[in-house]
Amino acid sequence: MPRTVRDAALETRSARSRLRTRGEPYWKSLDAGGAVDDVHDGDGVTVLSFSQAQAAARGWWKDEQRRSAGHEPFSIGPYTLADALRDYFAARERKGSKGVKSDRCYAETRIKPELGNVEVAKLTTARLRRWHEDLANRDKFVRTRKGATNQQTRAVDFNDPENVRARREPRTEC
Repeated sequence: MPRTVRDAALETRSARSRLRTRGEPYWKSLDAGGAVDDVHDGDGVTVLSFSQAQAAARGWWKDEQRRSAGHEPFSIGPYTLADALRDYFAARERKGSKGVKSDRCYAETRIKPELGNVEVAKLTTARLRRWHEDLANRDKFVRTRKGATNQQTRAVDFNDPENVRARREPRTEC
């Protein structure tokens, strides 16, 4: 995390009141600039303290760097699996990768409904394994007519070993 830039002449309201009046503003180089409100205390939302303004300027600059690189700006709040999938598919489309449409459809029907709102930082291997194993124990998806709102499914006879085998991915032992 970048350090807070310190400037004794600009940091507090009383220090700023001691500055002489001039036509040119007093500038302090950050990653980007911002306006100062000396009437109200900083609340972090509508009025920012000096350090809060620096943090906001840095966040703005990161978003601008992402935009200039062709990426979506960071969303407000935690980075979820749905955000990661969106960024992943956008990167694949920029590279001209094949199969993006079918992979995106798979993600929309099987991954996002259960894991889309999970923060990437809180996603665990155990949670992914449990989700993956649960896929094999669900009804089978069947083709649904275009424009339908509900995914159609068909029951699977889990007493038949061949059906169970067909629903599972092969595992490799280490």
